[in-house]
Amino acid sequence: MGSSGSTVLTASVDAFYNDTGNASSFTVSHPTILLGLGFNSSSADAAEDDYDDDDDRRKCVLASHFYIHGVVAGLLCATGIVTNGFSIAVLGRDRDTSPVSSLLLRSLAAVDIFFLSSWSCAWTLFFAFEYFGDLRSYHVAYHYLRLYTYPLIFVGQMATIWTTVLIAASRFIAVSLPYYAPTLCTLRSTRNRVVGVLVFCFVYNVPRLFEFRVEQELGRRDKYYTITEFGKSRGYQFVYVHICYYVFSFFLPLILLTTFNLRLIADYRRINRKRNSMLSSGRNSTREKHEQNVTLIMIVVIVVFVLCNSPARILQVIGSLTPRQPCPTGKFFMAELSSLLEVFNSTSNFFVYFIFRKQFRRILQREMCAAGPARNRTGSTTALTIRLNGGMMETIIQDNQGLNHDK
Repeated sequence: MGSSGSTVLTASVDAFYNDTGNASSFTVSHPTILLGLGFNSSSADAAEDDYDDDDDRRKCVLASHFYIHGVVAGLLCATGIVTNGFSIAVLGRDRDTSPVSSLLLRSLAAVDIFFLSSWSCAWTLFFAFEYFGDLRSYHVAYHYLRLYTYPLIFVGQMATIWTTVLIAASRFIAVSLPYYAPTLCTLRSTRNRVVGVLVFCFVYNVPRLFEFRVEQELGRRDKYYTITEFGKSRGYQFVYVHICYYVFSFFLPLILLTTFNLRLIADYRRINRKRNSMLSSGRNSTREKHEQNVTLIMIVVIVVFVLCNSPARILQVIGSLTPRQPCPTGKFFMAELSSLLEVFNSTSNFFVYFIFRKQFRRILQREMCAAGPARNRTGSTTALTIRLNGGMMETIIQDNQGLNHDK
C-alpha cells in the first residue's frame, strides 16, 4: 500500500561472476527464493540450475524475469510514483482531514515513493540488462547504483510496513480509546514517531550495505558485483537475514495490524450505527462524518496492505524451505507474481483515497482544472470533471465556449 508492500520485494536478485579463462559464468540469487532472505548456497545452486539445465529453461527464466519484474513491475512503479505524488499534494490541501491523519497518510505516500524508486533502480533496470545483453556489459556506474539501492529497498519496505502500523495504532487510539487521543495523538508526537520509524529503518538495514561489493577482475578492467564473506556467513544469514527479517517485517507487524484492524472494524460499525440513529434525529455533525470517512479509508488501506503482503511473505517462507521450482510451472509463476503484490500495494493507496473520499476527488478535480489549458481570449476554457456515478468512474471533458470565467 503501500507501503511495498510493502513492500517489497525484499529479495536480492544478484549476479555473481567467476571467470575461468575466456569463459564466464554467473549464478543468480533469485528474487522469490531470496525474497528478504539474502544469499545462500543452496538457493544459488538452484537458481544456477535454471540457467544451466537447458537453453529453453534459461530463456523461460530470463523472459519471465523481464516481463514480470521488469515490464509489469516497472509500470507499477512509474504509476505509483506519480499517484503517490498526487496523494501527497491532495492530502496536504484537505482541510477536512485532521492534521495527524493527513501527516500519517502523506508519510505513507512518501515512503511508498522511496520504495518504488529504489525498486526501479535495483530490479527493473537489472532485468532489462539481463534480458537484452550480457551481464558484463553493464556500465560500472550501474554496479555501484545497485550496490547502494539494494539496501534502500529494504529500508523502503520496512518503512512502508511500520508506517502502516503507525496509521493503525493512531486510528485505534482515536476511535477505540478517544480519552487518550488528546495526549497520545498530538501532531508533534506523531511527527516524532514517524521520524523514529524512519531512523529505525535506516539503522536496522545498515548491515545490508556490507552484503555485497564491487570488485575488479585481476588483469582486466571489468568490474563485477559479488557477495562478501560477511554477507554469506552462516551466523549473519541465520540471525539477521532469516529470523530478524521475519520477526520485524512479517510476524510482528501482521499481529499488530490484525489486532488493531479487527478492533477498528468493530468500533467503526458500532459508531456508524450510532451515527445513523443521530442522523435520523437530525443531530449528526459534519465533523463526525469526516472522521468516520477517514477511519474507513485507513481500514481499507490496512486491509489491502495485509492482503498484498501476507501471500508474498508466506511464499517467501515456503520458497526458502522447499526445492526451487523450474520454469515454466505453476508454482514458479505463483512465486514470481507474488512479489508484484508488494509493488502493487505501494501503488494502490491513491485509488483507495479516490474511491472512498469525496473531498479527495474534489480537490484533485480542482487542482487538475487549475493546471489545465489556460483560457484563451474568447473566453473558452477546458474543464476536467471527474465524477463517481453509480460506482463507475467516468471522465467528462467539457468545452465551455464563451462562459463566464467565474462559473
